[in-house]
Amino acid sequence: RNKTETMAGFEDHVARLQAHHDERMEERKERKQRAAQFVDPAENANVFWQEFKASKAEVMRMLEEAEEVAHPADKGTGEEGAEGGQKDNPEEARTRAAAMLREASDRVGALQAKVARASLFLPGYDQRLGNDAVMMLHQQVAKSRSGVFPRQAFRFKTRKSPPADMTTLMAQLRRDVGTTSQESHLQGDTLSDALDAAVSFADREGEVLVKLPGEVGGKDVVLTRLKNCTVFICDSCGALRADRLDGCKVYVGPVRSALVEKLDACVLALAGQQLRIHSAKYCDFYVRMRSGPIIEHSTCLRFAPYHLTYGDLPKQLQQGGLSEETDMWSKVEDFNWLRAQQSPNWSVLPQEERAPPISPHGVPGAAEDENEI
Repeated sequence: RNKTETMAGFEDHVARLQAHHDERMEERKERKQRAAQFVDPAENANVFWQEFKASKAEVMRMLEEAEEVAHPADKGTGEEGAEGGQKDNPEEARTRAAAMLREASDRVGALQAKVARASLFLPGYDQRLGNDAVMMLHQQVAKSRSGVFPRQAFRFKTRKSPPADMTTLMAQLRRDVGTTSQESHLQGDTLSDALDAAVSFADREGEVLVKLPGEVGGKDVVLTRLKNCTVFICDSCGALRADRLDGCKVYVGPVRSALVEKLDACVLALAGQQLRIHSAKYCDFYVRMRSGPIIEHSTCLRFAPYHLTYGDLPKQLQQGGLSEETDMWSKVEDFNWLRAQQSPNWSVLPQEERAPPISPHGVPGAAEDENEI
């Protein structure tokens, strides 16, 4: 009898452990499903590299084919020679090779643009790998072009200036890859007529603008042409775009990605997967990120940990996979600073100058009790 009771007790204990394990696994599965709602399927590093490698292989194939067409004697007989005993006319072969080289160059340019667009979600290491691979392809296209169309042995034209060395050329290309070419350039304009008024604010001055939990619902948010405004977005967003803000304070819940441009003397707090800052000056950023913020054409920027707080925020952060604070807020990458030393365009906001935790208490439309928001 004692043995039977012992076995029964052991089986009950095992059953309880199994039930507890199953419950934990189900909760973990639900968390992953909720987090997946905030991830754009296109913004996936694995998908990016698969497509990038396939395009790179196609470019290399085209370059090899161009060289074979231009110099069939180096590869034996050409395609026509194998079938009909005749080779391509040299002029026709050069024309075909030139067309292949142009197409290969166009594809490298498309890859360069692809890396630039992917900088919003690729980790910094992957961005550098992509930029280096694009530079290698540019060099390979130039090498193939020299092989197909060699320069004359002697040139009597005097150069007005010596050619740039390879280090200078690579630095210039690295600046161009993944960045806009001019500081005044906007990566996209926002027209008031095209905005969704329910989740956007445009052309406001000196106002307090609020979106409470449930009013955004994961949609994309646009803030444009605001002056001396205070903005609270107390809800989860898809993508955030902010441009031409002057003297504004913007506090945002979790976002998938954010692009901010033309900011002057602003304070911005947000938690997100990616943040890209273009043409900003004299701004403070309080952020919680999954990847380091990217800045370009910007100066006098300061960064500190995320400091927004309201009732639904912890749940929203957990759903967006941002519940844990990391040090990525300080891993800023300046696309216009190529030296190993610290970029002079940004710094860590000193502890004594950081604002205390911010909440929408007292803001019209927001409850005083945190649990009521």
